This record gives sequence, C-alpha cells and structure tokens, in this order.
Amino acid sequence: MPWRSFPGNLPNPDSLGCQAVDLPSEGEEEGLEFLESLGGPEDGIVANPDCPAACQFDSLPPAIPASRQVELAILSVFPFFEAYLRDDDAAEAFLKERLAAENPELSVEWVLSP
Repeated sequence: MPWRSFPGNLPNPDSLGCQAVDLPSEGEEEGLEFLESLGGPEDGIVANPDCPAACQFDSLPPAIPASRQVELAILSVFPFFEAYLRDDDAAEAFLKERLAAENPELSVEWVLSP
C-alpha cells in the first residue's frame, strides 16, 4: 500500500510543512513573498487576526503516523457507510461499541441530528 512508504517515525508530519514553508517570524520581512504569492481577498484568502500564526511554536506535539491515520479512516468510514446506507446493525454496533475500545487513538461521539 502506498501510504506505508510515508516516513512513519516522524513525531509530527507538520514539521515537514513548516520547514518547507519557512514562514517569517513576527516582524520579519523576508519570506513574505511566499505568503503574498498565495493571493489575497480577491482569491478568497483573507487574513484573520484571531487565527494563530502558522508554525510559530517551539515544538509540535506527537502525531499519529500517517499510515495509522489511513487505517483508522478505513476502519471508521467503511462501517459508517454500511451502517447508514445498508442499515447494517452489526456495523453500527461496531462503531458505537468496539471502534474506540479497540483503537485507543480514537474517541467516538454520537450527535443526534434534529
């Protein structure tokens, strides 16, 4: 499977993105060209002063390896569709009772829609 070739020992894959983007620190002018090249309000890119700056931290928290994220997505999505599109009670029971219990990285919450 192709996702298994992604470096699984990265503590947090966002570190690759932060290194690639190399955003300027607060008050620096160098590197702003990249941000400006993304566009502006006419392109749907609007600065939000309440949003924290990207990559402005000393360290990133550990993350689930990308290959495990894919596995968890498959474990979640397939039974979800089986439960709700095929009305499969066993798939719904797996989602509600076993998915999070068997995968400690997950938490499952049920929200009733009106």
